[in-house]
Amino acid sequence: APAQFASPPGHRVRLSRRSVLAALAGIAVGGVAAGRSAWSRADLREPVAIEIKAEPLEALAIEEPEHRRFGELHFRSGLILSSPFEAFGGLSGLWRSRDGRSLVGITDRACWLTAQIVSSDGRLTGLRNAVMAPIIGASGEPLSGTHHFDTESLTIVRGVAYIGVERKHAVFQFPSFDRDAVKGRARP
Repeated sequence: APAQFASPPGHRVRLSRRSVLAALAGIAVGGVAAGRSAWSRADLREPVAIEIKAEPLEALAIEEPEHRRFGELHFRSGLILSSPFEAFGGLSGLWRSRDGRSLVGITDRACWLTAQIVSSDGRLTGLRNAVMAPIIGASGEPLSGTHHFDTESLTIVRGVAYIGVERKHAVFQFPSFDRDAVKGRARP
């Protein structure tokens, strides 16, 4: 169930799993920009460098922008992200490196996103060197064309990536993510 936090009288701010995840990663995800590219998720078979536009997100609770503390969490900064690349968007799992410089994400439709985080004075300002790639199954084919396309969660522990799949309730492991990155194949 989504967490609830106090807001103006008569209103409740409901933070879903995704919005809390975005707050923890320090990034709010926007939709795909109006100008779509010729790419589609089905076309994405190799890693592709993409452009991502970032706009600052000044508050997590739009109705109450001065509300900065959510329990033990303190909102410092965020970004609204958009891209003309069609497969961009629908980020459902985010992982940020210990040093805070790298971001790995997965989309609802079985794509990877990797990028370097740009910040200034402790506030997020953008992403650079962004790459999107298909998540590859054990067969060597993209998961987007299988019944395991609905990827929802991500963690990376000691160089091993784990992705959770909704609907088919599966977990895939990428044992050498630190070496192979987005080119590795899933193992059930």
